[in-house]
Amino acid sequence: MKARLAAVVMIGLGMLAGAPTGNAADMTWPMENQAPFEVELQFYGRDRNVVWPGGERVWYIRPHQLIRPTLSCNNGEYICYGAWRTGDSRTSWGVGRGGTFGCDTCCFNCVDGTVSGHNLLPH
Repeated sequence: MKARLAAVVMIGLGMLAGAPTGNAADMTWPMENQAPFEVELQFYGRDRNVVWPGGERVWYIRPHQLIRPTLSCNNGEYICYGAWRTGDSRTSWGVGRGGTFGCDTCCFNCVDGTVSGHNLLPH
């Protein structure tokens, strides 16, 4: 329960993990859960072994909630999102839990600013 509460507090405060190196950028990813169930979300750096918000933590997105996580990343590094239904990683979006699936529209190069919003539609 404490870990879940910490993740919810992180969403509210907009805090993020990931220590930038080199030319740092703050990249915001608007994510809206349009599914009728809770979804978990992580981001995966493809150029280095990094996961946001870090370690085993995730962002929880309630049904019909919009969040705007901001990643501290290296300018130009390639980052993908993975989301899945809480308690059922078989229902997923983007590169899925652990970042193992392929995806053409869920990865961007890190830039200082906001990328296109993403809607997690029900399957």
